[in-house]
Amino acid sequence: MIAALFLIGVAFTVAALALTGMLVGRRLLGGRRDAQRTEAERRLRPRALAIVDGEVDGSEVMSSRDAAIVSDLLARYARSLDGTARTHIADWFEDRLRLDVTIARLGHRRSWRRAGAAHALGDIGSPRAVDALLGALSDPSRDVRAAAARSLGRLGAARAVGALIDTLVNGTVPRAVAGQALIALGPDALPALRTCAGSVVAEVRRNALDLIGVVGAASDAGLLVGHLRDASADVRVAAAAALGRLGAAGAVPVLIEALDDRLPFVRAAAATALGQIGDPSAVPALLRQATGPAPEPAQAAAHAVLRIDPRELDAVDPDAGAARFLREAADLAELRAA
Repeated sequence: MIAALFLIGVAFTVAALALTGMLVGRRLLGGRRDAQRTEAERRLRPRALAIVDGEVDGSEVMSSRDAAIVSDLLARYARSLDGTARTHIADWFEDRLRLDVTIARLGHRRSWRRAGAAHALGDIGSPRAVDALLGALSDPSRDVRAAAARSLGRLGAARAVGALIDTLVNGTVPRAVAGQALIALGPDALPALRTCAGSVVAEVRRNALDLIGVVGAASDAGLLVGHLRDASADVRVAAAAALGRLGAAGAVPVLIEALDDRLPFVRAAAATALGQIGDPSAVPALLRQATGPAPEPAQAAAHAVLRIDPRELDAVDPDAGAARFLREAADLAELRAA
């Protein structure tokens, strides 16, 4: 019995030593590979920088291993480059067929490989990647979908607007990522956003108006004003907020009407927008709203008056119970003037 226990103990000890040896070996091997990679990047960095400067074309002879390392270097550099430098990088990838290799990785069985490829395609800057990235928006992995959305924005793919808005509505891509991608498209996204603003789906309309408020122009005021009477309260809020961000002075009369909306949070959005636009003609209506029973629109209206003309707060009766938010705004005005 003792001998058997001894043999079992020896066996466990041998197994533990073998496992420790394997882990140490893997660590040493990993360290060696990292060192080799670092050395290869150091050796190839001048060649990568020459490609960025347009001094090397895709016909040069390079081993597949070196080409893979140069590809990784160029993809990293491209994240902070634009203009001709990014064009040189995209041309190199296309000339050496590295773009096709990267696109093919979108079909890799490992999701982190697919996500890395989706991210790199946006950095490379070739419009040939757009179709593949649109397909990646349906990838089972949320990380891959997010990387694809980010890259579509980076590529300026205006035809991706509809698909990106769908990801916002369906929640398949984080809202911040999809929204930033759409903002990155800038004015190029406006035609599609204007079309989406007419969707029968309220959430699509809301998202479209939110983004029009960021990348839109004064000419969008008419479209936004029309949505101040939308059946969806969330859409009405988005329209008011967008008008405020765009400083649409022509929308003031309709925003004043929106101060009578049946929902307090819509009235608050309208008051905030009027404050952003800064038209003094809105002050009387804002003062009335500021003494109303609902706290959210009352506070928003008082702060709008503070923003438009603080002098209007001088006549506030400090003992008027309904003027709490106006007194608060008057105190802020005094602090700013001090």
